[in-house]
Amino acid sequence: MATTYEAIQLIRGATGPLGDFRMPILIQNLKRSGLAFSLPEETLRIILSRYKEHITFWGINSKVVTRELRELANALSMSELQISYDYENIAATYWRQFIPHYRPPNSYRTNGQPRT
Repeated sequence: MATTYEAIQLIRGATGPLGDFRMPILIQNLKRSGLAFSLPEETLRIILSRYKEHITFWGINSKVVTRELRELANALSMSELQISYDYENIAATYWRQFIPHYRPPNSYRTNGQPRT
């Protein structure tokens, strides 16, 4: 069973040098690790959130999004409609709360010191 830490590791493994998220690489890594058959819902939400952030930032064509979500659904043996529904209903920033040492921008004072 994948933990949120493992979800972040999967995302890191599918992140390119420019910070782009590569769904085909993530699918390969899921299959290779055996997680494609037992991916917890929370892990899927984290992955879909990161993917949505990527799509929003880079302005990816909707045909590409549909194709990649279909490929993910097939790899996970899940309904394409369920994957699409989950993708549409997740916030693009949801995954960030699971990044180690991530702090929201307004959790720091202007001098760079953490708020107390």
